[in-house]
Amino acid sequence: MSIANTQEYNAVLAVLEKYLEGSNGNVELLRQAFHDNAIINGRPIQALYDTVARKGQTNSTSRLDYLDIVGNVASARTMIENWHGYNFVEYQHLVKDKTGWKITSKTYTEIKLD
Repeated sequence: MSIANTQEYNAVLAVLEKYLEGSNGNVELLRQAFHDNAIINGRPIQALYDTVARKGQTNSTSRLDYLDIVGNVASARTMIENWHGYNFVEYQHLVKDKTGWKITSKTYTEIKLD
């Protein structure tokens, strides 16, 4: 088992930051974070791109709650608040290949905040 060094941690973090920033209406940046064959809640990732393009820019805020990296795989939990009035807890799984880190799957659920 190989736990990630700071350089790998920062590389994964950069992909997650692209994802979170892209979710605020920048589909091209969003695409950079995902693997071509990625899925979202079991569906092709195109569903996310279409939704973000349709909804457009938003003033949501986000944070990384958890990140675990071992070898060439990583798992993260993020939270997005006020994405067009909705709040989400999300889980991303990433893989590193010859092109670098990419999100291969995303699952999410809507939550209510007090």
